[in-house]
Amino acid sequence: MIERLHNIKWFFKNVWRYRKGLCYHIRPWDSHGAMWMFKEIIRDIRDTMQDVSGAQEVDETRIPKEQDIARLIELIENQMSNNYAERCGYSFNYKMEFIPTKYAFEMVSTETKEQQEQNDLALSKAQSLEKVEHEELVELISKYRRWWI
Repeated sequence: MIERLHNIKWFFKNVWRYRKGLCYHIRPWDSHGAMWMFKEIIRDIRDTMQDVSGAQEVDETRIPKEQDIARLIELIENQMSNNYAERCGYSFNYKMEFIPTKYAFEMVSTETKEQQEQNDLALSKAQSLEKVEHEELVELISKYRRWWI
């Protein structure tokens, strides 16, 4: 009976704690909600590691775990915001217009040739960066079981 009351208490605490994700992020067809929830959970684990009121792990083992968790949170946020092109120097300083033609639309851009070359290079770098960060994300997730406190 006490275990059941304990579980009910944690159910309501968790609903309150993760209400933002439950309302705005989690959808059964979208992986972003799962990524958001995982990010929040590992953030809670990190906060619990740093809490001095409970059992404390020694700094030599705790600090590297906290750094891994902080990096994983950053990688998840990058993945969710899909900001790789922007971080690699993609210039969004141009306009796209769709001009009606007889049968369809023609897309006209104000992007200069130099800007197009820069953006092509930025997109290439962004693909490489996303691949490297994804591999790092998978590697850090594989350490997840070691973060239990």
